[in-house]
Amino acid sequence: MSENTESDSGKDRRVVRNKRAILTAMVELLGQKRWVEIRVNDIVDRADVGRSTFYKHFSSKDDVLLASMRPMLRILAQRGGDLSWRADLDRLLVHFWSSRSLARAVFGGERASVVERALRDEAFVGLSGANSVAARQMIAIRIAAGRIALIREWAKGEFSAKPQMVADAITDCK
Repeated sequence: MSENTESDSGKDRRVVRNKRAILTAMVELLGQKRWVEIRVNDIVDRADVGRSTFYKHFSSKDDVLLASMRPMLRILAQRGGDLSWRADLDRLLVHFWSSRSLARAVFGGERASVVERALRDEAFVGLSGANSVAARQMIAIRIAAGRIALIREWAKGEFSAKPQMVADAITDCK
């Protein structure tokens, strides 16, 4: 789970390299440790950067997690009839299935509420129309909670389904 941000273009190569190293370190650590066991020192040691470099780019380990997941959350937040995003969703779910232990840690672990809140915010941004702000907020909450729960239970093995079946369930949740 790493991020290629559009904000990286035009930046100093060291800045980009350090940011990517931090993001990569977080992903590796999530595959090896529980969230509560990961410390900023672990991240900077693994990334081979200083603490001050870490804090130039990120405010916390939550911030690193969300930055690494932002492109994935944008895909999960999509909705609508044209389904042009469906191929991206299929690939994302294949990735989650192949990295089930990591998916369980992110969607069912201690950070699930942080990830769900970020997904809710991404979903809200994508909602527009005549609905009131409160109505859009409720729709975004429903999208985030439903999709997080679906992925969490699937990754835990609560039901057996191919990634494309999970994508079908997600795209039916309008």
